[in-house]
Amino acid sequence: MPDRAHSRGFSLVELLLVLAVIGALVGIAVPSLTGQRQRAKRIGDAEANARTIAMAMEATKAENGIYGPANATATWTPTAAAPTLTGFTVSPAPSFKAQGNSQMTFVLTAQPLTYRIEVYEGGTAGTKLISMDQSGAKTVYAP
Repeated sequence: MPDRAHSRGFSLVELLLVLAVIGALVGIAVPSLTGQRQRAKRIGDAEANARTIAMAMEATKAENGIYGPANATATWTPTAAAPTLTGFTVSPAPSFKAQGNSQMTFVLTAQPLTYRIEVYEGGTAGTKLISMDQSGAKTVYAP
């Protein structure tokens, strides 16, 4: 008969303890990873839509030589059919319709040679997701 003091392997209690620790770690990690995945989707939607506006701005500059009048703004909200314009006589991105997350607000601020696009979740008083400018520089904000 083998001597129990020198036997190899793990006892049932040790195995159950290891499984309990692994289960606790998985229980903590999975919800955290799910939240990051949703955040990445929102940021991706915001960036893709902002790039659509940026392409329209580049077309405007190619056609007119400038992005727009000084301090002109255009704001696209989830509930409005058309953007709210200040300084622009027509929409700088006439065919723009936000894709993906429809709860985002897009604010374009133009100068003759520069522009900035800011994307908010929940209106301009909500969480700023990203901002980008005419050079393609992008800032992602942590919620």
